[in-house]
Amino acid sequence: MQATAPGHDLLFSAILEDAGSLADGAVIVRHPFLCDPIAGGLARELLRRAERALSSPPTVMTAFAGPDAWARSWRATLGDRGVEGVTAAVRRAGLLEVRVILRPFPTTRRWRDAILDSCADLVAPTAWELPAGTDQSVVAPTATDDSDAHLPFALADNAVFHSPVLARPVHGAALVRRVIASAAAVYGSRVVGPSLAAGNQVLSLWSCEVSSVAIEAASLAVFDAERRATSLSVLFQPWPAVALFRARVRARAQHVLGPEYFD
Repeated sequence: MQATAPGHDLLFSAILEDAGSLADGAVIVRHPFLCDPIAGGLARELLRRAERALSSPPTVMTAFAGPDAWARSWRATLGDRGVEGVTAAVRRAGLLEVRVILRPFPTTRRWRDAILDSCADLVAPTAWELPAGTDQSVVAPTATDDSDAHLPFALADNAVFHSPVLARPVHGAALVRRVIASAAAVYGSRVVGPSLAAGNQVLSLWSCEVSSVAIEAASLAVFDAERRATSLSVLFQPWPAVALFRARVRARAQHVLGPEYFD
């Protein structure tokens, strides 16, 4: 386990060092609680204020690197609860996009609420919400066909799934497949991004949408000697879109999971 990186900005400074020096004007940041990307000093200060609200700062678990993408997975605490994060950067045509992606929902909700007032001088209140006019309807389906989890790898029989929107992990390959299939039915198609390997772990960056609002995602899989995933963690951002996604998953997955997984 590595020491906490300097910067105190949810590893933003550390990931810039991994990616090589770029001017602030060439960097955009997707903040975990804001729907619109931000840049430069504003991004750094908002991330610093977010980190200051944590009870313990991020501790890096694994560093990942590829030709055009870099990431560090980390853990922190907020009160008596744990937070898992991935701070990742993807280079595109001279522009570096940094994403801070989180789980689980109950803790990230508490974290977001804790920093609203402290950031009021930097961003408008509307920045913390879904864009005006976003369809926020939640309708339980009358019938479901949640049979295909679209996983690109095999699961070990005792696989554990750590969801971005559930309050507890899901155990067992069969149930994990059903839960992921229910979630996939909500977000539909995905845009697949870079995959980065480190030892027996693979971090995959991807994106999807809920009501035309983009969700940035990271999937972190841990494999056994037979290349079966024993653990799969999925992290999402930004929070307003994740909240809507969670409500729709809950409506769809109520035939699969009890209320204790959400509350």
